[in-house]
Amino acid sequence: MTARKRATSPATSRSPVRPAAGSAARAGTSATKPAAAPGPTHVALLRALNVGGTSVLPMADLKAVFEKAGAREVKTLQAAGNVWFAAADVPACIAKVRAALAKRMKREPAIMVESLDALRALVRAKPFGAAPRPEGTTWYVAFLDRAPAALPRLPHLLPTGDVTYRTLIGRALCISVVPLPGNLSVDNVNPEKFAGVSATVRNWNTVLRLVGEQP
Repeated sequence: MTARKRATSPATSRSPVRPAAGSAARAGTSATKPAAAPGPTHVALLRALNVGGTSVLPMADLKAVFEKAGAREVKTLQAAGNVWFAAADVPACIAKVRAALAKRMKREPAIMVESLDALRALVRAKPFGAAPRPEGTTWYVAFLDRAPAALPRLPHLLPTGDVTYRTLIGRALCISVVPLPGNLSVDNVNPEKFAGVSATVRNWNTVLRLVGEQP
């Protein structure tokens, strides 16, 4: 007796369906698309660098010190020691920078570090008000190395009548200076004496440049 030939199922007899070449390529491209390179996340502000002919350090050398300490995306602004950077471990990176600069400059420099997010928040807060800067007035920000234990009530006008400590946002002490005739009022700006902690001062225009708000 001859065995019956079993019918082959149409489903099993078909060749496997292959994806179109274009869709496979698109899928592969999507899967392997590189992530955008992150930019700087922090700003280091060095105190008393390249001021009055002391603590002289070219910015190219400062950039190299940060890169050797493990920082990436390193850029500098002006000669006063403003450094954009990113690092996997920011405190460890800054500790290496301090050690390297202390060896080179024979003293350990004070370095205040702020995140770019904190600086952007400072600018958005409009610490000097929404009105344009009055003619003849200069705005400064003193970046403190830590929160002060106590401050006089703000805003606080100095007895000299030319310097007003306006507000404290985070560790940024905002200062307004209106020069008086025959008086170099910037000499009266002494946030370290006022706040009782180490500080470095930047012009408000420099702060705006650091966050990309001013060319």
